[in-house]
Amino acid sequence: MTSPEHYTQVPVPTELVVDVMALITARFRPDGVAGIPATLPEEPGTDIVELTSIPWSVDDLARLAGTPLPTTRAVAQILDVLAKEPGGWFTTTQLVELTGHPRDTLKGVLSALTRHVHTRYGRTNWPMTFAWGPSLGVDGPGEAHYRLDTEEEAARWREARGGHE
Repeated sequence: MTSPEHYTQVPVPTELVVDVMALITARFRPDGVAGIPATLPEEPGTDIVELTSIPWSVDDLARLAGTPLPTTRAVAQILDVLAKEPGGWFTTTQLVELTGHPRDTLKGVLSALTRHVHTRYGRTNWPMTFAWGPSLGVDGPGEAHYRLDTEEEAARWREARGGHE
């Protein structure tokens, strides 16, 4: 990964921080979709290394759901919403409305989720899919979109939550 001396500080308006992070992350994705990077360079000029993307088991999801942190409780609420409509995209705006968490709270929660899954689960992938508006079509709003891709993923989440949401 790039060492700190290879970074440049760039002032960004607070409301655009997540957008800028998504654009930077997309730079490292071979499929061009923003979100958790599929690959990152170890150091400038070195080969690309594969990061660990591990499927989320019911046990892993139950552990996430049972972690008594405000961040993981908010993530659980997001996953509850996504599990109601597997395959359907939900925007940040919709998640604000459906979870009752302010936009800034959700941005912080999702930023912390990346660190949490890396440190606590040894993986790079979230338990949900993330994409940016333009990748969802020309008419898609320019904001983050989230989903559980399949009914199987949603069923694993519901089972991890004890069958209730």
